[in-house]
Amino acid sequence: MQTICILLFYLLKRISYLRSILDTLFKYTSGCILTMKFQQVINCMFTNWYSRFKDITIKSIAINLSESVCEYLLSDSFVLPNENDPQRSDITTVGDSDEELDWENKTEHSTLVPPSFPDLEKEVMCCIESLGGCVFPKLDWSSPKDAAWISFDRTLRCRSIRDIFLLLKSSDFITHDLTAPFEHCSNVQDSANQSVTHHLVLRQWQDISAESEFRCFVQNNTVVGISQRHLGIHFPHLNVQKEQISSDILRFYHTYIEEKFADSDFTFDVWCKSGEDIVLLDFNPFAPVTDSLLFSWNELMSWSPHNPSNPCEFRCVLENGIQPDPYRWYAMPQDFVHLSTGEDPAKLTDLLNIKIQDANEQESDSN
Repeated sequence: MQTICILLFYLLKRISYLRSILDTLFKYTSGCILTMKFQQVINCMFTNWYSRFKDITIKSIAINLSESVCEYLLSDSFVLPNENDPQRSDITTVGDSDEELDWENKTEHSTLVPPSFPDLEKEVMCCIESLGGCVFPKLDWSSPKDAAWISFDRTLRCRSIRDIFLLLKSSDFITHDLTAPFEHCSNVQDSANQSVTHHLVLRQWQDISAESEFRCFVQNNTVVGISQRHLGIHFPHLNVQKEQISSDILRFYHTYIEEKFADSDFTFDVWCKSGEDIVLLDFNPFAPVTDSLLFSWNELMSWSPHNPSNPCEFRCVLENGIQPDPYRWYAMPQDFVHLSTGEDPAKLTDLLNIKIQDANEQESDSN
């Protein structure tokens, strides 16, 4: 009976999971024919836009990554470089006792040799120092935000190369940047054969409050939508001040970005520090690979403004519209995720076999 209940639970979860996928696909792509070109992705590479917009964005430094470093980031080995700096990393050592560190060092030296990139390490540490001692790391397109859970303070703040490598090696987003950045491009038949020079981008660390980040959607050089960036928090004042926020962002766009970016369709993220003090954070393609947040891509592609004199619509999270953190699953064991969503039937089969074996053993003991 217990086995049947487990099987029914799996089937219900699987149906629910498939239904959620279909609902999402219908909501975000129904009637939407939106293709992404190879050049759109290239234009959104950090090194291709930073020099043009460096006066309105966060101070940053891009470092070329050698093939050996990229191979290390993609390898299964999770041994971090030795820490040469006397200041130990917050991520890797806080809370470790001397006994645990001695055991860890003995294990590393006896089994795996830590990677060594002396030139890169020296360059990274010089960059970190010049940027104020703390940096936000990313590659050409993505940051390792899906790996923030592994850091000591659950942020992407880094003080050493060990901090940086720990985040980069733990991130699926970084792996995608290195292996298949062009896989959704309609004019690229084999994305694996498209080679680019990868960069480690170090951005000066800034304490950015979630209420001050927004994503703007541009179509035909017109901002058609502005969305609150973080959907897990309700900020009542955003809805009250939406007209002023929209006005400030549009003024910023017309002054510094309009017809200066390489595409006419794109998205850009901004940090509204205070009043008219706005900072550009990033560019992304105008395509479903970019999170549309409080809009759907179907809406954005077939946009018809409610007010023709002001075609831009501002959306923020309402009190009853708070959404779960989309990155929470990355902090959970994959087995748990697969069982809860029904993604991997093999794991359910293993669980059923264990339950059946336990039931048989209990029956044998009772006899």
